[in-house]
Amino acid sequence: GDPAAAGNQRGLEDRARAMQVPPSKYRRPDDADEAPMAGLQMEFIYGARGHDTLNAVVYTGRGDVVFLAGATAVAHNPIQHTQRFFNGHTDDVVSLALHPDLVTAATGQVGKKALICIWDTSSMQTLGTLRGLHDQGVCALAFDGDGDRLASVGMDRDHLVAVWNWRTGAKLASACGYPQRVFCVAWSPADGGLVTCGLHHVKFWTVSGRLLRAQSGDFRRGEREQAIVALAISRKGRVYTGSEGGEIYRWKRGGVEAAVLAHAGPVFALWVCRDGLASGGKDGRVGIWSLSLAPLATLDIRPHSMGPEPPRIRSVCWLNRTVLVGTSAGEVFEVDVDTGVPALLLQGHRAGRVNGLATHPSRRVFVSGGDDHTIRVWDMDARKQMMMRILEDRIGAVAVSLDGSQIAAGLTTGKLIVLRSKTLRPLLERKDRRRGLDVLSYSPSGRLLAAGGAEGFIDLFDAATDYEWVGTCSGHRGPVRDLDWSLDSRQLQSDSGDGRHYFWDVESAKQIINPQEVRDTVWSTWTTAMGWAVQGIVGRGESPLAFGTACRSTFGDSLATGDDWGFLRLFRFPCAGSGARSKRYGGHSAQVSRVRFSFEEKTLVSAGRIDGLLIQWRYLSGGRADTQQAPQSDDEDEMEFERRPVAGPAVAADDTDSDVEKELRVSFGRGAARAAVDRSGRIEESLQPAAEKAEPEEARAAGARGAGPIGGRSGDGPPAGSLQLEHVHGVRGADCRNNVIYNKEGRVVYMAGAVGLVYDRERHAQVVFATHTDDIVSLALHPDQVTVATGQLGRIPVIQIWDSRRVVNIATLRGFHQRGVVALAFSRDGSKLASVGLDADHSLAVWDWRAGIKLSTAPVHVDRVWAIRFNPVDDVLVSCGMNHIKFWTMAGDNQLLGKRGAYGQEGVQQTLLCAEFTEAGLTLTGALSGDILLWKGGALEWQFENAHRGGVSALGACLDGFISGGKDGVVRIWSGLTPTKVLDFTTTAVSTTAPIRIRSTCWKDGVILVGTASNEIFEVDERVMAPRLLTQGHGGSSADALATHPSKGLFVSGGLDHTVRIFKLDSRKPLQVRDVGCGVRSLAYRPDGAFVAAGLDDGTLAILDGINLKELFRARHRDGALNDVKFSPDGRSLASACADSRLDLFAVGARDIQLVRSVVSPGGGLRRLDWSGDGKYIQTDGAAGDHRYWESASLSPILDRERIIPVERGEWDTWTCISGWAVQGLIGQGAENDEIHGLCRSARGDVMAVVDDFGLVRLYRFPCPYPGPQYKRFAGHSARVLCHLRCVSHFLLWCTCSISFLTNRAALTWTPR
Repeated sequence: GDPAAAGNQRGLEDRARAMQVPPSKYRRPDDADEAPMAGLQMEFIYGARGHDTLNAVVYTGRGDVVFLAGATAVAHNPIQHTQRFFNGHTDDVVSLALHPDLVTAATGQVGKKALICIWDTSSMQTLGTLRGLHDQGVCALAFDGDGDRLASVGMDRDHLVAVWNWRTGAKLASACGYPQRVFCVAWSPADGGLVTCGLHHVKFWTVSGRLLRAQSGDFRRGEREQAIVALAISRKGRVYTGSEGGEIYRWKRGGVEAAVLAHAGPVFALWVCRDGLASGGKDGRVGIWSLSLAPLATLDIRPHSMGPEPPRIRSVCWLNRTVLVGTSAGEVFEVDVDTGVPALLLQGHRAGRVNGLATHPSRRVFVSGGDDHTIRVWDMDARKQMMMRILEDRIGAVAVSLDGSQIAAGLTTGKLIVLRSKTLRPLLERKDRRRGLDVLSYSPSGRLLAAGGAEGFIDLFDAATDYEWVGTCSGHRGPVRDLDWSLDSRQLQSDSGDGRHYFWDVESAKQIINPQEVRDTVWSTWTTAMGWAVQGIVGRGESPLAFGTACRSTFGDSLATGDDWGFLRLFRFPCAGSGARSKRYGGHSAQVSRVRFSFEEKTLVSAGRIDGLLIQWRYLSGGRADTQQAPQSDDEDEMEFERRPVAGPAVAADDTDSDVEKELRVSFGRGAARAAVDRSGRIEESLQPAAEKAEPEEARAAGARGAGPIGGRSGDGPPAGSLQLEHVHGVRGADCRNNVIYNKEGRVVYMAGAVGLVYDRERHAQVVFATHTDDIVSLALHPDQVTVATGQLGRIPVIQIWDSRRVVNIATLRGFHQRGVVALAFSRDGSKLASVGLDADHSLAVWDWRAGIKLSTAPVHVDRVWAIRFNPVDDVLVSCGMNHIKFWTMAGDNQLLGKRGAYGQEGVQQTLLCAEFTEAGLTLTGALSGDILLWKGGALEWQFENAHRGGVSALGACLDGFISGGKDGVVRIWSGLTPTKVLDFTTTAVSTTAPIRIRSTCWKDGVILVGTASNEIFEVDERVMAPRLLTQGHGGSSADALATHPSKGLFVSGGLDHTVRIFKLDSRKPLQVRDVGCGVRSLAYRPDGAFVAAGLDDGTLAILDGINLKELFRARHRDGALNDVKFSPDGRSLASACADSRLDLFAVGARDIQLVRSVVSPGGGLRRLDWSGDGKYIQTDGAAGDHRYWESASLSPILDRERIIPVERGEWDTWTCISGWAVQGLIGQGAENDEIHGLCRSARGDVMAVVDDFGLVRLYRFPCPYPGPQYKRFAGHSARVLCHLRCVSHFLLWCTCSISFLTNRAALTWTPR
């Protein structure tokens, strides 16, 4: 037989065998082959088609810019920088004409029997289509003066010219245009005729009935016939053409009347209006002319173009005093005619392939590289290019390192180039291959880079040692198309260009022949188009090679693919069954080279291999837009109602935005997972707050920033000390409800950050439940009043059921919900647990939690669900939230049946925030309007209007009645259905700058437990109605400032809630709180502890008494935030580091402080500072990553390296800067330190604590000058928090306090073990 055919057959068998090995624990869902619920919505296209179109960028009547891109026509709003899309075409759109009404547009495409679409640029709706005449494509279009007729020119051999009645679709006339290329067509308003031009010709046409007659233009006066590539006709019928020689001709009666040399090279674009004539040429200039061809101005675009080649002007459109300019590089400019200054509206890659595409691992940024030799960095939110660098050759692949500090680029010459992500400056280059690199990927550990290409090899490089080669995986029979790493970085899978799928062992670089060995491997990404989990994407008669790219979504439930026909498809993941259904989206005109999801799964980016387009898509996890489309009800008869106004006092202007609206804007996605979780929810790595872990040393970097250390190493091992979480100040209250409860023994159970807490009020002590790996956002108490369930955020969120007496785990539920578990409830007998997820449908699950079995599931509502509760009388489950309430029962087959609450004729549908039950089993719900609604049997029975001024966020049962708490800061006790007692908390709030809001109420034996949105917990004896504060944390959006007392067991904290607070370490209680009137950015004690300096957000420096926080002095010298303040070791001076780059020095007197010296740091805003032990020097960290040294007496910078060395190696009073010789080992060569957000050396100077992006506290030896040090790490804060640390010597060796903010504002106190 044919050896080639036999080889192909063996390859197909290998691929099939690899695909047919599912994971050992895989259970095929019933809906595995259904299309996903998720969807895509086109959001933005980067760049316009300009390399082969003419005058295809125009203004509409409303000021939008219409341009062409791939198979899409785009209407761009230049003010809002947003786009709308017309997707009625099936192939490349290459021609455009605007109707005289400046709203209607006509576009023509390429292809057999090419399609012409007429559409509305405002609504983007199709008004008509014309087809069946032109072969190859439609190269030119034009509306007549009345807008009733449309002329078109085909790309066939005869370049057929046709006239249409576009409204009826009737062809009025047609004729052969010219044997050679025709570029333009236009109507003459004077005589109703047509003009066409192209290679060596200009033709003037008359339209008579169904006949088209042409007369060739006469190049008189010695003018030679040449290519005419631009055409414009004035309202009076004056015809202007642009030639390949750079001339503009004005025609009259079929002959050249006047000519002028306008450009150096061809004139590609002309536009005529009442103000004159605009022209654009290959020379990158725009000419402004009078209608008599007198020159008025020249606008040079070349200095402002960012392309790798000089721009060629391919389109001009003159409106008022602005000229719209499109270039061959895909750029669009607006140029002011009077000033000549262009403003860049759009840019993209030039025509050609864009093969390189990668998204940032923790930011909404992506990187692209293409045939235009450029590598570009784009901002997804701003939808603009951030940076660009021109490389020496075409780019075939790009990748971003795990920490985001480096970008790797593979060239078609086989060269690998690594660049700094902040500047795109090259770090290193190496060339190991003669042919192109087509795929690059960093390992999940961040250590290795895999590079595959046309030669069929996968080379492995060590990123920590200057990308030293460490191995090659060889065995591909074709080019390497895509590859993926396993989560533990031990295996690779790859696709080959001949249709085979391979597995590799990284350590040995050998092929894994038996797919059984990797069937249970958890893959960090999935970008290969072959393999078991994606075999269902290939339909009948299709080849897997037709799918040029694939990408699994960040949270692992969807798979996006791009094919050879320009379509994106969305499948469920895994997609293992044949004939799987998908959703299909058009936009590209041909093969899609790459698709990639953003790190938080909100965006998908696709790149075109042929059209060179970058398209940004919004990923709709629920299949619909969450901001542009109205919410859809799941009941056909459900109506929308206006929210009834709430009676009460006027609301302050800054409080008009409700708490609910603020919560709905919170994104619970995470940039980086603290613990890796596989598809089944298995935690790959558990991080416990009290557990110490010395990680193995990572590969060392070859060098480090700064000079080498003096003397030998002090040891690379982890420090001998350890940490134990001792106390958490505060509670998560801003976005949770009814999450502070009593257990059976009267202890308080609540959550903060990633830990659950059991608080003993008598001993003022806490026991920590630390099994969760992310923010805990829901809590429920079992009927036995001992067992507690808590739910967290995360890709595959975990529900933990635990004993609140012994604080041990009982059961774990995982694997169903996505993004988070926002509500929990135990059934009447405690055998079942209900949970609601954060997915698009807010899915409800009912569990037999002891057996770990999911009994039933159902979608609740597309809008947010705030609460679920089981009725203690009949076990009916109630769910409520945004504009809905439902009553659920379980049928005999465990099927959940939901019934919408009936409001009756007089009731008004409302947003309901919480639920509770009366002793008789009636349902109570608290409404956003301040009403309390009483339900009986699923129908509204009674409505207590204006029970609170603002939303009712908390309801709790009590003896003979219930308790309610609201946004007005009031707690009401109800006897039966009558309020009997009222407690106003607005005068007792510790967070003094914001009105208190009640979020949780719980009654037990005559005592009420109250939780607030300001992260406070109060206890109230209902006999005396006097609140007692149990715990407090900072309110507001963040807590930025922290300092420890130099000799006492105290620490002071400050935040954007405008408060400064003093806490006592041994008693674990707050002592003082002071409102300073502005957000607090930094704090420092004077060495004698008498004063506290506070740097505020508005640039104010405040001096407070160190005991009672009474304000002693206040001055404002700066406009920017004071990010750090510190007293000198002798206490006579104070230095401040400002966000506006100022380093200020103050003299500290007995009663006031005087500014004595100031200097501007050239490295941008200052973030941190430290004093030397003798007070002679100051070191600072800048926002741009620079580290500088200063003489404190003069604030003169120390620039001489010989002087810097003894300064940086000297004794320092504190060390909180994250750069410098003593801490340079934290960062590998070429890496950035953005992930470090707090650092502090202990008082003894042998240990330092570091807090990173994951909310982890890490302990290192100090100093730490060598790369790759070992450390111990401890968890307690939730992921995605920023932390600041300070250390103090007090009784024990040292102790650390960390304050986290953003999603978690509790203060955690740690002690050494």
